[in-house]
Amino acid sequence: MDLDNDLPGEIVDELDGLLGVLAEYANTDFVMKKKYIDKANRFIKYRDVHSNSRIFEVIQHAEKDRNSLIKLYNHPISKLIMNRFRKSEQYFPVMKKVYKIMSRVIPVDRNLILFESGIGKQFSDSPKYIYEELVKRDNKYKKFGCIMVICR
Repeated sequence: MDLDNDLPGEIVDELDGLLGVLAEYANTDFVMKKKYIDKANRFIKYRDVHSNSRIFEVIQHAEKDRNSLIKLYNHPISKLIMNRFRKSEQYFPVMKKVYKIMSRVIPVDRNLILFESGIGKQFSDSPKYIYEELVKRDNKYKKFGCIMVICR
């Protein structure tokens, strides 16, 4: 694209030139010159106030490309970055904030217990024993559903 010739509108390099162009357009009630209307029509399909509705419709009906997310997640560089992040001192403070935000955005089921151990890599430690104890106990805890987070 040749910016000097393809874009719709005057191009000025100096303040005086800008003031001159603004004064010229002010005298014509800011009506765009014909040569620039033709250039603008190559870039602007609609000239109305409904662009937000069109954008919303496209987003609503867009197919989600989950394969790209999966490829990104499984990419060796992504895995390296996540492993370093998980081992860093920022991991737990960040995750604490993420869980806090998620609990405000996503409805919380008070009858569901979520277990996670070893960053989802194992079924062990305290979460395992708490789960096993809940299963052993009386009907008082039978109303709770249990989910164990496991990453493969």
